[in-house]
Amino acid sequence: MRSAMSVSDRLRRIIEGAPWLWINTPTRAAAAAVAALLVLAPTVMFENSEPWHLLATAKPDKDAARETHLMTTLAWTSATPVDTVIMVGGSSAREFSGLDSRLSRLLSARCGRAIHFVNAGTSSQTMAESWALAEGIPDAQRRLVVVGINYSGFEQGPAEIVRELRSPLLPLKVPRALKHAVKSGGYSSPDTTPWMNQTSWLVRRLDQVTFQDKIEPFEDFVRSEGQTPWQGPQHIYRAPALDRTQKAGIVRRMTAERLHLFNARHKEALALWHAFLARFIERKSAVLFLALPESASMEPMNRRVGSAFASDLSTLERDGARVADWRTNHGLPEASFYDQQHLLESGRHAIEPRFVDLLVNTLPDCSP
Repeated sequence: MRSAMSVSDRLRRIIEGAPWLWINTPTRAAAAAVAALLVLAPTVMFENSEPWHLLATAKPDKDAARETHLMTTLAWTSATPVDTVIMVGGSSAREFSGLDSRLSRLLSARCGRAIHFVNAGTSSQTMAESWALAEGIPDAQRRLVVVGINYSGFEQGPAEIVRELRSPLLPLKVPRALKHAVKSGGYSSPDTTPWMNQTSWLVRRLDQVTFQDKIEPFEDFVRSEGQTPWQGPQHIYRAPALDRTQKAGIVRRMTAERLHLFNARHKEALALWHAFLARFIERKSAVLFLALPESASMEPMNRRVGSAFASDLSTLERDGARVADWRTNHGLPEASFYDQQHLLESGRHAIEPRFVDLLVNTLPDCSP
């Protein structure tokens, strides 16, 4: 108690001896307002400039988080005049392709010009994050948006988007077109991201990158990843694959927990994907919806909602999207899938030639 009273007495004496701390006159109030403005205005300007763009000259450390690698790549792409293909989606999309550097080289060789491929898939990626990631590439460079999609891509309506934006994983702004689409559905504007989200995200990750003197040219950037061609730092799953019984158990849980979400929300989600499609077509970007390969263990889920999923994709195709449904039409052995949907290295290797052909045939101004 004596120690606590001593501390309290010291604080009281310090405050009593420092009347400058108290805003008790008009002059001090005006001075405080000016000081706050001088601090706040530059801070707001820095936040609105999307500070993650500073990562354009940065190299992520080997053990940096997936999000740090991804935002560094986006920053470099935004600062470099290279035609870009960006793939968005959840963990199944992340695990679908090999290294970005390899896909970039293959597409550049096939198209006869520099093409940068970015797999921006992340675990449990929301539709809002997919939209914001795609808009993170400047319109003049974004040639193709690939949406790696499965049933989870149709489980989010406007209400879910508004709720999930309160704790975003990525330092991205809510796209204006998404705000409009959500408001058209009768919901309030989803501008609910935390204050100073981008700046605080960047500050927390400065120890995961090393800054260089200049932005690397395309040829150096796409050769900078020293991994095996189909097993990189973004790939989480490793062989051996789960057995059939384990995969079937996952699908049973998925059916029990998520089947009703698809049935309840897929029409709302479809309306948002139509808005997404219209936005990027307006911005002169081609859009490809790729239904990702699945294990044979997904048959019970496909039997229940597969036709509705295919119908939703067909309506997007009628509105101008390119659609490729590879859920079962993939020719991959069961051992290529770690579980019900995530490809292993052997699967990425096997599917790559077909994926490259699809991209070449979908990219504008690319001769096969």
